[in-house]
Amino acid sequence: MQNFNIEEILKIAIKIEQNGRAFYLKAAEVCPDHHIWLTRLADEEIAHEHVFEMFFNSLVNKDSSDPVYEDPENLAMIYLHSIADSIIFNLAKNPAESFSENPTIDEIIEDAMRREHEAILFYNGLKMAMTDEKSIAEIELIIREEMGHVAWLKQKQVEIQEENINTGPEFIYEVAIVGGGPGGVSMGAELVEKGLDPEQMIILEAASKTSWIIRKLYPEQKMVTANYKGSTGDCLGVMKMRNMSKESALQMLSEAVTDFGLKVFYDQPVLKIEKVKDLFHIQTKTNLIKARFCVISIGVFGKPNQPDYTIPRELTEKTSFDVTSSKIANEKVLVVGGGDSASEYVQYLLKAGNKLTLSSREADLSYMNEDNRRITSTQGISGEISLLAGSNVSGIKPEGNGIRVSFLDEDIDSIFVDRIVYALGGTTPMNFLKVTGIELDGNFPRLSDANESSVPGLYLTGDLAARTNFGAIATAFNSSYYAAMSLAPQLKIATEV
Repeated sequence: MQNFNIEEILKIAIKIEQNGRAFYLKAAEVCPDHHIWLTRLADEEIAHEHVFEMFFNSLVNKDSSDPVYEDPENLAMIYLHSIADSIIFNLAKNPAESFSENPTIDEIIEDAMRREHEAILFYNGLKMAMTDEKSIAEIELIIREEMGHVAWLKQKQVEIQEENINTGPEFIYEVAIVGGGPGGVSMGAELVEKGLDPEQMIILEAASKTSWIIRKLYPEQKMVTANYKGSTGDCLGVMKMRNMSKESALQMLSEAVTDFGLKVFYDQPVLKIEKVKDLFHIQTKTNLIKARFCVISIGVFGKPNQPDYTIPRELTEKTSFDVTSSKIANEKVLVVGGGDSASEYVQYLLKAGNKLTLSSREADLSYMNEDNRRITSTQGISGEISLLAGSNVSGIKPEGNGIRVSFLDEDIDSIFVDRIVYALGGTTPMNFLKVTGIELDGNFPRLSDANESSVPGLYLTGDLAARTNFGAIATAFNSSYYAAMSLAPQLKIATEV
């Protein structure tokens, strides 16, 4: 077995920092609008390089026989070399050569975060090999700084995306697409193919990447077939489906985003869609998007979060996780939750003559957007609802025809209600559609042949337009084709060549 040594490993650490600095300097060159902060990251890599050079020099020139590291079985060194052999910094390659032609700042940030994660992995292994407390403390400091880089890069990515979202009072998108999976990406591609300027369209994706459900739920190397459970594999539009691996399907969808110039904004879960006069108002956690037309293309997967106490079986029919599964009117209702969904459930249930109590763990209602926080606070102050801000439900039990609710807080007495609605995060797509105003036929949305819903100008593609309990990628592509054929003639599309 090869016997690696600590000096060799420190040389690798130095090279990692040198490559990191070269990467950020090249990034600053190709993205001059972000030159200042990218250069700052490059300078911080110099400081880390100096620390490792100090370690190396102290080891090479060390007169004492006392070891600064202890690895009798050479395990740490083997581990570190295995990382170095596959590390994304690719020690033998000039980082400047890793850039694609005309990279976007989002691509650069994604690459930078991967590089930082690999460096953290390597330095954690290096720390395990060291026994000198001062050296360990120095490496831990570097690890914390690299972790800080990751967090800072992620925050910068969100800030840049939010800056790029046009939300000014006068800006109105032609089309807003909710969901960045096969249905949403193919819908965007179809509309661009028909002449819509990508700048007039926005795709809002709740996750950090497109096609998140495929990434999360499909097993690695899973074959994604064009003909799924008997569904047709013939694709009518610009995007074509064939039998391919999960990785190839994801690559195809990612390339479509680039090839068609689609504007996808990540980490933008949509909380509410409302049609106000002739415009759709799409509310995310941070932005209000306005568009003339809206396309919902979210997956069929969805599961509400559960409370951390047991719901007795006999109370199943008196507890729910949405406000549309059953009619709730003229009852004493407790809504449990502190976010925007909880506030909107309360507003919805008040209209049906219910007497509302809201239990929120957050005393300041900080999880709500500004509008919902103001509305809910006003409702509590006026007595329109009973607002238990800063409360924690400890358990529920049946009592007569209702529910007895207990709280962890000694200052809050138990209460009696007829029903409990939980708004603890997570939702089902059908509930989202109902709240949006879309009419259903049983468990499926009522759609035209072109996949337009009962709300004029609001289309569905992907799984929700499959009219079955499952969807396939080819089916999603075709649903976008039909929707785009109907929608394109209504859009303001420039005809200049």
